[in-house]
Amino acid sequence: MSEWWTYRPSSFLMFSPRLYGRLFESLNDAWWPMPWAAMAVASAWLLWRARGGRDERVLRGALAFVALCWAFTAWAFLLERFAPIFWPATYAVAAFGLQAAGLLMVALHGGLGLSTRRWRVGSGTALAAWAVLGHPWIASMLGHPWQQAEFFGLAPDPTVLGTLALLLLAEPSTVAARRGLRLLWVVPLAWCAVSVALHATMAASRHAAVSVERLGVQAHHQVPGPAGPG
Repeated sequence: MSEWWTYRPSSFLMFSPRLYGRLFESLNDAWWPMPWAAMAVASAWLLWRARGGRDERVLRGALAFVALCWAFTAWAFLLERFAPIFWPATYAVAAFGLQAAGLLMVALHGGLGLSTRRWRVGSGTALAAWAVLGHPWIASMLGHPWQQAEFFGLAPDPTVLGTLALLLLAEPSTVAARRGLRLLWVVPLAWCAVSVALHATMAASRHAAVSVERLGVQAHHQVPGPAGPG
């Protein structure tokens, strides 16, 4: 039996990277065409913002919409698909639920506006565009089927990135709104750390699998063939 210090994080991975990708394929297939609908709604908001829209009611509506996205992601992906193969995801379900409730409360209470700070507007808009229009196609760029795309509003990573973008763009006008927005940063940033660790572990697992496969091929070629007739 190997000693405990010989184990790596990938040794405790409960699923393969291939299975992880299939979770999104199953999600998209089950809820089609919702991925495109969520992308259309988010793109419409981005277009409104690009044209100089500053109506607080639209911003509050966006926060409420994102709250629904967090709740849906918690149920449809984390609870229904990810938790059965990765039990720590059950804790993420609770965290996503709290984030959804927090977003909805801030949306209902108001006291918000759109930031005029150049760095926040630029970074927030770029991050939102990436989350909605760019991130879904990472799977295809990495050689995976496009059906495994991670869409905003359904998959955790783009939903979290889109939320961070919205928090960058929002500017509180009351003390209560400022406190609420500060709290809303906690769960998205925590998920970013979890996601980075998870993808790094899957990358290490994939690399180890390729190395083992290569060793197997080399060993196969080194095995001497049967001796010919004397």
